[in-house]
Amino acid sequence: MLNVRRVLALLALSTGWAAAQAVVRLPAGTLVRVALEQRLPVDRTAGRVVRARVVDPVYEGDQLVIPRGAEVVGRVADVKPVRGRERAGAWARADFTPLRTAALEFSELDVGKQRVAMATSVAPHDGQMVRFGAGLGDQPGFFRSFVDRAKDSARSVGHWFKSPGKVRGLMDWVEPRLPLHPQWIDAGTRYDAELTAPVSVVPAGARIDEAAEEGAVPPNGTVARARLLTPLDSATAKYGDKVEAELSEPLLDRDGRVLLPEGTKLDGVVNQARPARRLARGGVLRFRFRDVRRADGTAEAMQGTLLGAESAAGSAVKIDAEGGSTAQADTHRTLSTVLALRSFFDPDVDSFVVSSMPEQKPGGIGFLGMIAAVGSPVGGAAPLAFGAYNFMHALVTHWLARGHEVDYPRNTAIELRLGLR
Repeated sequence: MLNVRRVLALLALSTGWAAAQAVVRLPAGTLVRVALEQRLPVDRTAGRVVRARVVDPVYEGDQLVIPRGAEVVGRVADVKPVRGRERAGAWARADFTPLRTAALEFSELDVGKQRVAMATSVAPHDGQMVRFGAGLGDQPGFFRSFVDRAKDSARSVGHWFKSPGKVRGLMDWVEPRLPLHPQWIDAGTRYDAELTAPVSVVPAGARIDEAAEEGAVPPNGTVARARLLTPLDSATAKYGDKVEAELSEPLLDRDGRVLLPEGTKLDGVVNQARPARRLARGGVLRFRFRDVRRADGTAEAMQGTLLGAESAAGSAVKIDAEGGSTAQADTHRTLSTVLALRSFFDPDVDSFVVSSMPEQKPGGIGFLGMIAAVGSPVGGAAPLAFGAYNFMHALVTHWLARGHEVDYPRNTAIELRLGLR
């Protein structure tokens, strides 16, 4: 006679065993890249709840584990004041806000119907992908800079008119240009949350079981996505320094078979490094990968040339055909300097408003100049002094100071062109 209880028990055991088999254990060091869902005020208060969404899918080997769009929840762990060179630079721009930095930590991952506790080390991720041949980092002439800035301004005004929160949008433009203003982190700001302890997650996708034939290699010209494990900076890097990276996504052939799984290591070396110099001359960094290390420890000679890399916004990094990275000066520095010069020769309200338009960094020079122009007679000494300071600040910042460094922190996303040597 069939024992119903025994059958149910066996079914429960088999279901539990299958579920246990489905769980994937993400190791410590796994990177989860997220973007804030809402604006985050930065004040003296720690403990504020923070919600974000995963922006890059997370793989383990040949399996999708965390999909794009999964929610992570954390808090503001600590708030510290900004000091040193950054604080001095803000004062030079007439930004007297008591600036603070907010340290975040994410402790919960929501993937579908499962909520998983996690421990993370979080770092800001202020970057955009710059690729060879994309035209990013080129130095436009004055006319092109003027046209680009006019188009950006017209586009911003158009969005402002169409948006429901017109007052809030206007304040978002005005507040950063005040000498004292609230501080916040915009919605959409990205962070790198690196696991500090292993996490077990039921994967979001099925495993790609079919592997390519043994010994199969990516064809020449294959583009692979990876992340740097070795931080690189043109100010400190030296010729011959070793560089390590790992694939952030499995590399598949045309038939969908796995050639190289996620986590495959790439070993390389720095070929050229030159720090930034005065007169806005930027740093230069060139590195190339030579070997691929598979999970079983075997290494294959395979060349990887940098095709694209994430670079901090405003650094204007340009990548050449050989994978070299050069940090260029501000692409709109000519326009910024000419408009600042106008505020010196014609220090009226209009000139100070226009001179603050190209600047992306918060600061109150233009606002203080407007106040001086309104409160002083025509040709008064106060607006003239602010105009002179405005011009000298632009001249030193854009033309005489040391240029930008090429800075690729740990976990920088890169794109490589692979090929056999």
